[in-house]
Amino acid sequence: MIKVLIIYFQFFTRIPIPIAVDHPLERYRQGIYLLPLFGALLFSLLAFIYALLAYVLPIHVAWLLVLIFETVITGGFHQDALADTCDGIFSARKKEDMLRIMKDSR
Repeated sequence: MIKVLIIYFQFFTRIPIPIAVDHPLERYRQGIYLLPLFGALLFSLLAFIYALLAYVLPIHVAWLLVLIFETVITGGFHQDALADTCDGIFSARKKEDMLRIMKDSR
């Protein structure tokens, strides 16, 4: 279980974890049920940082800094997915064209 979480942190974040895991693709697939736990751990880290920042800064500033931190730590993974979704949905095209737009890496 720990090795699967290490793989998820290595894949979904930019946190350097210099631990080699044997058969990473197999472990990634077998541990797919642990993705919610990984999300909870990542959220807990962000919530802790928010709590610290909100203690010394105004709430809006703390929220903005946590959003920036999340973008840096994940490489903008969620923001990119949101932007791709908006590109497809707001293109006002057929369903197939929307999906093509969302899958386009450019």
